[in-house]
Amino acid sequence: MASSVTTVKNAEKLVERTMKGNDASHDAAHVWRVRDLALSLAQEEGLSSDSMEIVELAALLHDIGDYKYLRDPSEGENCSEFSGGRGCR
Repeated sequence: MASSVTTVKNAEKLVERTMKGNDASHDAAHVWRVRDLALSLAQEEGLSSDSMEIVELAALLHDIGDYKYLRDPSEGENCSEFSGGRGCR
């Protein structure tokens, strides 16, 4: 369980770092809203805890690396730490 918590915390840190400075339509607050809605829907559907974690991570990471929000091409590599060096593509 601890690794799941760590993974989610790392994803949250990545969101904070990479979405900082974006317009309000796609800043970290947008990601938190998407996560809340996705988890609410997943819970209503009765998903397992493993599936809930996947939904949460997908919601957190859904805009990471989106070309529309990259200010510098090297930002596309920001998720390397989160993904254990595997990148995000």
